[in-house]
Amino acid sequence: MDSDDWVEKDYLEQMYNKISKNNYDIVACDTYAIYPNKKMYIKSNINDNQDEKKLMIDAYAVIWNKMYKKEIISDIYFEKNISFCEDVLFLYEVN
Repeated sequence: MDSDDWVEKDYLEQMYNKISKNNYDIVACDTYAIYPNKKMYIKSNINDNQDEKKLMIDAYAVIWNKMYKKEIISDIYFEKNISFCEDVLFLYEVN
C-alpha cells in the first residue's frame, strides 16, 4: 500500500478467510481507482478455477489487491533499483 491508498477495515480479514477456507494459493479483491473528477470500479474478474497466470492478468496488475500463501512468494523480492511498475515485475516472478 502507498500513502494515498486506503482499505476497508475488514480487508485483511476477508482476504485471509477466503484464502484459508478454500486453500487457495492467491486471492484478489475488486478495487476502486479514485481520481479528482471520477471514481472507477475495477473488478478483479477472477473465479475459483482460474490458473495463476490468468489470475495475474485478470486481477489487475498490482500487488496490493492480492494475498498470497507465504510458500508462493517466499523467494521473490522487489528489485531495489526499480521504483516504477515494480508490481508488474513482482507478479511476473510469482508465475
